Amino acid sequence: MLQQQHELLLKEELLLQRLDELLHEEHETEQQQQQQQQQEEQQQQQEEQQQQQQEEQQQQQQEEQQQETVGLQQDQQELQQQQEQQQQEQQQQEQQQQQQQEQQQQQQQETEKQEQQQEKPTQLLPQQEPAKQQQQQQQEEKQQQQQQQQQQEAKQQQQQQQQAKPQQQQQQQAKQQQQQQQQQEKQQQQQQQAKQEQQQQQPKQQPSTLPSPPPPQPQQQQQQQEEEEEAASQAAAAAAAAARKAAAAAAASQAAAAATAAEAAALHTAFTTTTTTAAAAAAAAGGGGGAAAAAAAAARRTSPQDDDATAAATAAAAAAPAATAAATAAAAAAPAPTAAATAAAAAAAAASPAVKTMKSKG
Repeated sequence: MLQQQHELLLKEELLLQRLDELLHEEHETEQQQQQQQQQEEQQQQQEEQQQQQQEEQQQQQQEEQQQETVGLQQDQQELQQQQEQQQQEQQQQEQQQQQQQEQQQQQQQETEKQEQQQEKPTQLLPQQEPAKQQQQQQQEEKQQQQQQQQQQEAKQQQQQQQQAKPQQQQQQQAKQQQQQQQQQEKQQQQQQQAKQEQQQQQPKQQPSTLPSPPPPQPQQQQQQQEEEEEAASQAAAAAAAAARKAAAAAAASQAAAAATAAEAAALHTAFTTTTTTAAAAAAAAGGGGGAAAAAAAAARRTSPQDDDATAAATAAAAAAPAATAAATAAAAAAPAPTAAATAAAAAAAAASPAVKTMKSKG
């Protein structure tokens, strides 16, 4: 009986150790779940930050595009105003030319009148002829000077208009090119900043050893965004699968802990009942002590220092029939304690396969 008590104590210790291990495993699974939850929260925060950055970039791009469209509209309005001014100047030049032509016609008419008057038979005095000739020469010179001035002014205006048009066009083209270059530079800077922020926000468990790629073009940026979204979805799926596995492991460990606790309670109850009832049965039976001693000697052949729960359970199962025989021999003297001992032996024999199965599942 002492050997059986010792074996039961060993089993109880093993079960308590197993309980500690299961509790430790459960604690580890809880820590893993917490870590996974933290990683999921970090991923969610990163995704939210990326979405915010993308929205901000889109807003900035839209604002810049609106500003550029406003600038282009202003440039177009300025061009229209310049064209209207040029048209007005041309109209003024045409009016001036018409006035000059009318003046020339009037001068020609006056000269014709003068010539007709000269052709008349009336003869002028010799003193009046040189004065009249001088007046005619002066008038002709004035007409020639006026015509030359008008022609020069018209040429200058045409040259100025021709020179002004290409200069304005060149200035507008240069303006547009500068605006396009500035917009491209801004987009590249924004893309680089977004990349750097994403690299800084990545978890430390996954360091990136690749060199920083050149600033992507719009198509490359779209591809990169799609790849990042796919990677994020895959990471989320992996995290969900790991969470499910951890939950299943936690449930299994909790079930095993409950089973181990139940078995330990059963063994403790069997140990207590066997100790009390076996002592009473041995005292009442007297002659049955030899069989119990033989059973204890058979159980003592197994090493008490053996840690294997399966060997201890097998030894207890082998000793159980001898204890049952001793209890049966003492039935005439003490029927009630014998029944208790029989029940305790049956409980010990029933507990031994459970210990074997728990040890094998480990």
